[in-house]
This record gives sequence, C-alpha cells and structure tokens, in this order.
Amino acid sequence: MEGLDFAVLSHWHYDHYGGFSTIAELNPGLELYAPPGGRVGGLRVFEVPGAGEISSGVWTSGALDGFEQAVGVETPSGLDRHSWLLPPGRGGADGGRP
Repeated sequence: MEGLDFAVLSHWHYDHYGGFSTIAELNPGLELYAPPGGRVGGLRVFEVPGAGEISSGVWTSGALDGFEQAVGVETPSGLDRHSWLLPPGRGGADGGRP
C-alpha cells in the first residue's frame, strides 16, 4: 500500500485504525482524515468535524455525534456513498458492514 495520496478513517476503534502504523511506515507523512480525538505516529492527522470535500471528488459526512464519518466518492454515475461506515439506523448497509 505504498504511494497513497491520503487515507480516511471512519472512527477511532482499534480494529479500524490498527493497521495505520504499517501504512505510516510505507507512506511517511501521509494525510489521514479522521474524526476528532486520535493520533497515529508517522501520519499527519487532519480532524474532520464537519461535512465537506476532503479532496477533489471525495466527500465526508463529518463526524456524526463527534465519533464517526461516512465517505462518498464521485463517480461517472454519481456519488458512491460508502455506507458500511455508518451503523444501522444511520444509513449503514448490512449492520454497518460492507
């Protein structure tokens, strides 16, 4: 996973951010867009408290209840909402899993 432009984290549970130490080794200084409240050594963490465009064609819901975010990517057929980042009742698919 070398050569990444940036990374996005849904929320600060270890099963979601635990692999970022390896990502940091392969991509030192990589930008990580995440909800407020965490850090990963070797990455530049940008807290995303509100909705908006992270990068060209990549959108975030912002931190919902200050905890987690969903991400959407513009495609030729429209916005692809990665709803598995959301829990049930918030629009998540299959109980919040892909």
